[in-house]
Amino acid sequence: MPRPHPRIVSPLALSAGAIPDDDAGNSMARLLWGSNPAFGGYLATAREHANLSLRAAAGKVGISHTYLAQMEQYDLRSMPEVKLLRKLARVYEVDERQMLHEVGIRYELPEEVAEELSNLSERRFNRLMLHELFRPDSFTEDDIAKFPPAVWAYIVDFAKKVDANARADGPTIAAIFSPRKARQ
Repeated sequence: MPRPHPRIVSPLALSAGAIPDDDAGNSMARLLWGSNPAFGGYLATAREHANLSLRAAAGKVGISHTYLAQMEQYDLRSMPEVKLLRKLARVYEVDERQMLHEVGIRYELPEEVAEELSNLSERRFNRLMLHELFRPDSFTEDDIAKFPPAVWAYIVDFAKKVDANARADGPTIAAIFSPRKARQ
């Protein structure tokens, strides 16, 4: 019986919370690293957007500032641990999937698992975008084909976050989108 062909997927194709910490003991996914020299710049920019100094960020993550500087200069001999990258994403308040994608991490999944993940994201995206309360005006099933699969998980995760953080007395969407002066 022939072995199923694996599929290489970016962390962006996985839903939040479905990212394994590493490949130890994980028979489902194998972790691959294709180094991405642009990661250093991405990491430095994310830290700056979080308004953290090199030392402050390193302290929050629990690493030396020299190691963080090496990461930002992309002076890496091996891939940083996934757990460390996830911590950095939390401290910098960025999507951990984007952080893992930028460093060059990919997962090798069995074809049937990758297909199931893709189908699950597609089904959730379809339900959300075609729901009568959320469907944009004149949006049809044919319009769904215009969205790349990596976007499906982002939109579904965004909707979940909005739902989880919605409060009766919280800010309205209109207030969030209005200019800063109008919100104050």
